[in-house]
Amino acid sequence: MSPRTILLSEDDTVLIQVGPRGPQAANENIPQSIESFLTTQFRNYFAAHEGRLPPDGLYERVLARFEKPLIAETLKATGGNQLRAAAVLGINRNTLRKKMRALSIDPHTGDAA
Repeated sequence: MSPRTILLSEDDTVLIQVGPRGPQAANENIPQSIESFLTTQFRNYFAAHEGRLPPDGLYERVLARFEKPLIAETLKATGGNQLRAAAVLGINRNTLRKKMRALSIDPHTGDAA
């Protein structure tokens, strides 16, 4: 059974609901499943605009929505170890710290400050 996804859009706000997953979900190739998931979401997002284009600035809006939970969850997974989190993310520690400040992520817990 594959994941079922519903995309709802009002203006530039996107709400995503993911339905039940089958038992093979634990064996999926994570990077591919993320790419496939996002591709489906973007196709649905553009289709929801019914032939019109979304407002300008989509790239920055998507990055902002994606980056904060990615960094926060990576910090949590590394127990707050910023050096390890930066390595997992493929960025240097100074860049991580700058992004944490910009995104208001608590350096100790990974939660939004």
